[in-house]
Amino acid sequence: MQFSRNILIGIVAGIITTATLIATSDFTKVDAQMGGSHDMGGMHDGTMMGSQGHQNLPGSVQQSCHQAGSMPPHYCEPYYNTMSSVRGLRIGNVDVQNDNTLSVTVRQIATNAGTVDQKIVVAGGTGYLAGATIVEGGWSDTKTITITFEGLGTLYDQGSVHLHIFPITS
Repeated sequence: MQFSRNILIGIVAGIITTATLIATSDFTKVDAQMGGSHDMGGMHDGTMMGSQGHQNLPGSVQQSCHQAGSMPPHYCEPYYNTMSSVRGLRIGNVDVQNDNTLSVTVRQIATNAGTVDQKIVVAGGTGYLAGATIVEGGWSDTKTITITFEGLGTLYDQGSVHLHIFPITS
């Protein structure tokens, strides 16, 4: 078990380091309410980030965030940068459960792909928070997991959270 824990710690450390280096790259941005690829903006270092190319569509949900020290609300959900290093899997939905826990749905891309037999790890980080969950094989279509983050602050303090699906190879 100690060997698996060390691998997991290494993966999370790699995510945090990589997230810092590739923060300007184009990733799929998952909006938990819309379930699609949308850049909804968000708080970053206490300043408001604008919506990039987002139109106010009927039925869409968009947060209204304020700068720190101004009128509430102060609880703005971050946007999510997602990546997958496992063929045929992607992150389909992300929801905040509490200050330091996310509910993440891993989804198969093909609808008739069969059972996912491979063990994977879903890791996430922000620079101040990090967490990961190992997902056993034996599921198909979707698998919803929780990731508990440890570190400084809460998920609401972050402008973005990077999530990555990795295969477990040993």
